[in-house]
Amino acid sequence: MDGDYKFSSQADFADAVALFAGNCESLVELKSNFNGQELVINQAQAGVAYYIQVTGYFATLEGSICPVIRRITSPPVVDHVDCLNAFQMTINTPCTTISNNGAGFSGIHPSCDVYLYDDVWFSFIAPPTKEIFLRVKTDFEKVVSLYEGNCSTLSPVYCNKNFHHCNGFLPIRNLTAGKRYLLQIGSKSWLGQYKTGQICVEMRDTEPAWQKIHLQVVQECVSKGAVKFIPSATGGTGNFTYEGLGIQEAVAGNDQYIIQATDGEGCIQAVLVDAVSCNDYGCTVAAVINKKMPFVMVQQMVQPIFKSMEVSNPILYNGLIILLV
Repeated sequence: MDGDYKFSSQADFADAVALFAGNCESLVELKSNFNGQELVINQAQAGVAYYIQVTGYFATLEGSICPVIRRITSPPVVDHVDCLNAFQMTINTPCTTISNNGAGFSGIHPSCDVYLYDDVWFSFIAPPTKEIFLRVKTDFEKVVSLYEGNCSTLSPVYCNKNFHHCNGFLPIRNLTAGKRYLLQIGSKSWLGQYKTGQICVEMRDTEPAWQKIHLQVVQECVSKGAVKFIPSATGGTGNFTYEGLGIQEAVAGNDQYIIQATDGEGCIQAVLVDAVSCNDYGCTVAAVINKKMPFVMVQQMVQPIFKSMEVSNPILYNGLIILLV
């Protein structure tokens, strides 16, 4: 059946996956993924023989694979999201969500990256503040490009291919108030691979009171050589969940651990914690002398020990002589 397919190697080693067409005597490589594990096969044709090769990324690596191939069923695309029929955005409203699954390429290349697939378009009128604060949330790598003019004579204003929504709102300034602008968002390709999905676009005319996630970890010694972590995060969006060794149960001190916080939108902040040793937790009793013996007699008995240990003032507590080290 014609359509898009996804191959998963489920290899237990570092692998590379390649797709071929033709026959074993004259194979033609169509695409490859040196990161391994999976390969998306776009626009496969019914009746055509395809061959998938799975190899170790390093020649000496080998192991087991459990190959699976499934047909990708794309959700319907929202109508009229090409340049000529761009979706009209309203500033200062909750994010507008559109899928770019199967949208196709408009043929308009952004100035910061020519490898773009399945792009969708939005339009907006620049506010009196002459600036916008833009946040684009996706679960795939994207390219965001802003233009002025019309679809036949576009002039690039701004382009970005690396900004992540977990870093907050992107300021775009020096716009012309009342002017119409066009926003192009598409899937970024890497080594011939790209992903599609839901695109959530939000615009503000003033800078939102938003902060990146800041994670702090307090350490608490619970016994000699054992420590627990108490994480606390601020910023981000929504409630936080915390993961890492040492949160629920104590771990050994004097070691390193990774603690991470995840906010309500899936944004993650992680820190490397150098755990304290906790070897000084409480008091270590080095010696206990029978409390029934007179203190003077006990002092005479252990005085040579005190001198050898350079302890000049032993502690008397409830009839016990305790040496602290």
